[in-house]
Amino acid sequence: MSVAELTGAVRIERAFAGPRAEKRLAIAVYLTVGYPEPSATGVLARAALDGGADVIELGVPFSDPLADGATVQRASEVALRNGTTLERCVAEGAALVGERDAAVLLMGYTNPFLRYPGGLIGFAAQASHAGLAGIIVPDLPAEESAEFDDALDPAGLARNASPGSRRVRVASSTASRSRA
Repeated sequence: MSVAELTGAVRIERAFAGPRAEKRLAIAVYLTVGYPEPSATGVLARAALDGGADVIELGVPFSDPLADGATVQRASEVALRNGTTLERCVAEGAALVGERDAAVLLMGYTNPFLRYPGGLIGFAAQASHAGLAGIIVPDLPAEESAEFDDALDPAGLARNASPGSRRVRVASSTASRSRA
């Protein structure tokens, strides 16, 4: 199976299989794309992988990151001033996956994904083509995720449930969509 054929779920499973076999915790590293400067993202992500990271979360900078602390908020402000866009985040992820076959997820808020050229379907197509594993969207409750899931699932991309979603809500939301 080529790198381009791997689904997000397979990429994530592979990323956790090694740590599970080694009886250790997986290491996920978060970096805001474009911080402290645009050229730093790839260098920092490669250093994280070289240092043992199993998963890379590339943060999509957002103007009002309410679920994040002061450090990520400041990093987002700098990255936005540096001109970082969601398109740039996808490109950074593509470069990393192409070079290292890493499990790379984008972590961002709902609005940038909705505003992507071509909408969610356009985003899903580009992210899948880039080899990304999926997205983490902390402000997207399971009950409101159908539009995202409808775009991401056919593209083979994984999506998390928001931190406030209990397993029962996620299961109920998923089951009701599959019956529709």
